[in-house]
Amino acid sequence: MRYAKCYYCNSPEYDDRYIDDIFGIRHCPDHATWARRDCNAYLHEKKKVSLRDAWKQPVLHELLTLLTTNTVHVLRSNGLVESGWILRPSANYSFAPEFLVYLEGEWLIPMKHKTEDMQKHVPIMSLLREENAGILRKELVDQVLAVLQEGLYKQDFMEQQECLLLSSDSRKPEECTTIQTGVCQGRECRVYMG
Repeated sequence: MRYAKCYYCNSPEYDDRYIDDIFGIRHCPDHATWARRDCNAYLHEKKKVSLRDAWKQPVLHELLTLLTTNTVHVLRSNGLVESGWILRPSANYSFAPEFLVYLEGEWLIPMKHKTEDMQKHVPIMSLLREENAGILRKELVDQVLAVLQEGLYKQDFMEQQECLLLSSDSRKPEECTTIQTGVCQGRECRVYMG
C-alpha cells in the first residue's frame, strides 16, 4: 500500500527489496544497493539475521549444516527434553525467510520437529546439552554467538547511520492519499480508504 515508485528518488521504475513477507523497501535499479543496505541496517537494529544470509557466513554455515543433517534434543517449554529436532528450513517463498532472533538476552534459532507438527525458536545456548554432545561443540556455539553479537549487518548499519547524519531527508515514506493510519488492538496500522 505504497506508491509504485522508488522510495529514494520517486522513479516509476521500481523493484522491491523484502525483509519479510510484505515488508521492505521499494527501489529503482539505481538505488538497489541503498535498499539492501537499509534493509540490513533495519535487521541489525532489530537484532534479527535472515537464515538466507546466515548460510553465507562460514561459522554460522557450520552450525546450520549440523542442525540440518542431524536431529538434536531440545528443551520443550513443558520442561521435557525431546529428540528429533532439526533446523526449520526457510519458507518456499524467497521473500519470506526465517530468522535467527535476539530475544530476552538470548539468540534463538528456528527449529522444527522432524516428524511431529511442532516448531519453535530455540535458544542456541540451550542446544549445548549432554544429549547433543556428539553433534555440537561448545567452541562452535561460542563462535556462532560471537558472530551474532558482533552483528552480521553491522557495516550496513554504520554506513546507514553516517548517511542519516549527513541527510536532511525525512525517514518516513510518502503516504498514498487513500491510506489512513489508525490504531487496532493497541497497534498502529495502515488502512486503505478507497
